[in-house]
Amino acid sequence: MKVGNAFDGNDLVITDGIAGDEITISEMIVNSDFVGIGKIEFGDGTSLTSDQIFAMETTGDTGANSLYGTSRNDVFDGKGGGDYIDGGGGSDTIMYSVGYGHLEVYDFGDASNLRLVEGPIPVNFSVSVSGSSLILADGTAGDQIVLDNMLLRALLTPAGKIHQSPSPTAHL
Repeated sequence: MKVGNAFDGNDLVITDGIAGDEITISEMIVNSDFVGIGKIEFGDGTSLTSDQIFAMETTGDTGANSLYGTSRNDVFDGKGGGDYIDGGGGSDTIMYSVGYGHLEVYDFGDASNLRLVEGPIPVNFSVSVSGSSLILADGTAGDQIVLDNMLLRALLTPAGKIHQSPSPTAHL
């Protein structure tokens, strides 16, 4: 079973991952507090709660993923490969490891966090600005994190943090 989102980022899409069958739950991502399902029950007696479903929706694979969050405090891990993450609100945590490649983050939630989960901060690490976006780059491996509208957001909301595991974190 795979959980993802529709092209507009509003609807939750559940597929069997094999035959192409899918179920679309309209508006569940953008209105998760008011719309959607509380649990999926399967024929074998197992079930998934809405929290478990959303955890699957905010985890990618090694390919290019577009992940969309809710108004909840979501945890994202694109797993590398050129990802786009839209936090959708809440105090989100975005996981990132050395070697993940390109990550673009759009998140206007309250005090979201970027957590660097593997390896030290690269020696050849740089921070630059492009328009209203902040760009974090590793000049050695070529990894790059683009924080969309970060400079504009800093004027409008409390700052987030950047952390390096096990304890450091970066607030967005």
